[in-house]
Amino acid sequence: MKILCVCAKFPTTIQTWLINYIKAVENDVENLDILSLEKGEAEYNERIDSLNIQRVYTAADSYVCGYVKSIYFLLALSFKKRLWFFLKNLWACSLTPRMFVKGLVLIKHLRIEAPDVIHCHSEKAAVFCLPLLLSFRAPIVLTFHGLPPFGIKDIKSQERDLLLSYVSLVLVNTSFAEKQIRSLSAVKFKTKIVPQGICINEFPFKPNRKPKPSTSLNLLTIGRVDKFKGHEFVLRAIPRLLSKGYQISYRIIGLGLYKDHLEDIVSTLNLQENVFFLGQLTGDNLLNELYSADLFILPSIHKNGQWAETQGIVIQEAQACGTLVSASISGGIPECIEHNKTGFLFTSEDWESIEATIEAVANGSDKLRKLKQRARRDVEENYTIDKMRDNLLIAYNQISKN
Repeated sequence: MKILCVCAKFPTTIQTWLINYIKAVENDVENLDILSLEKGEAEYNERIDSLNIQRVYTAADSYVCGYVKSIYFLLALSFKKRLWFFLKNLWACSLTPRMFVKGLVLIKHLRIEAPDVIHCHSEKAAVFCLPLLLSFRAPIVLTFHGLPPFGIKDIKSQERDLLLSYVSLVLVNTSFAEKQIRSLSAVKFKTKIVPQGICINEFPFKPNRKPKPSTSLNLLTIGRVDKFKGHEFVLRAIPRLLSKGYQISYRIIGLGLYKDHLEDIVSTLNLQENVFFLGQLTGDNLLNELYSADLFILPSIHKNGQWAETQGIVIQEAQACGTLVSASISGGIPECIEHNKTGFLFTSEDWESIEATIEAVANGSDKLRKLKQRARRDVEENYTIDKMRDNLLIAYNQISKN
């Protein structure tokens, strides 16, 4: 089976789920090609070097260069039938004249070997490349990862309707994500829930052995630094904990434009000795932070019609390491944590609820050890790359036979 994977940027530093997807299917397909809308960052996750990718194409990183290449390929083109079909699709899929003109740059990619299945991981990239994708006459799978983060423009509703009218199957990681995408379009389409998986062997189980109860706590949050990640509510819980005699260290891993605002809050609350912004970490540096943490916190918030956490794969990474996890009741998070069994849930946007959760962990007993073991077992049974691979291959085989 030949797979064409369509994404927004490649290579990339932050899209762990894309790397995990490639690792899940790379050994079970004949060819795995990447079609990226834009060229990614110069610095990227070192794990990309180990991936079995045959070819990487960039759809629209340079329009001038792209148009020149398209003209060259057009003059040398031997497959006139595919060209005609492409132009027909381009006309049908162009909602505006501007979309038609921009889409002509895709002619240079008509020489891509036709895949058996096209798997899109970005709605924006899929909409732009749709005329080209249809030219391959292969079934299209779309993974819906949720609405774009704060500060990134969403595609238009008519663009999403157009895309979904051609998609054979939409994959989602939680039932929340399934409900979310169905609420965004009146188009009928098939869905399948396939939770994101992690490379379980990359996260050895090493639970923190610090004795309990303890007044010294290392708190950790990993993720994009924007207002919908909810860091602010953890910050506002810390002063009360300090006043009760707890020693708190809150470490924030990630990048984002909201950092300046959070630093202002830290300064206002006089928490400079308690809060640390570590930037982007990967590999052993990231693992060391997970192992050192007494509690991983994912305080994401959710506003209707805007970005929401659909799964939060970092939850499973922390649980696999043996780190206690607490997260907000927001988006698809409650589907991934069983309260008091595999982690803790707290009320979204409620710093007092976060404070109570942190105190419960500080004063926890031997039951926390069992909770960590149950959490690790839950990841092993439901959130591994092997589990995701099985679900993906079943989906591919089903749609390729239809």
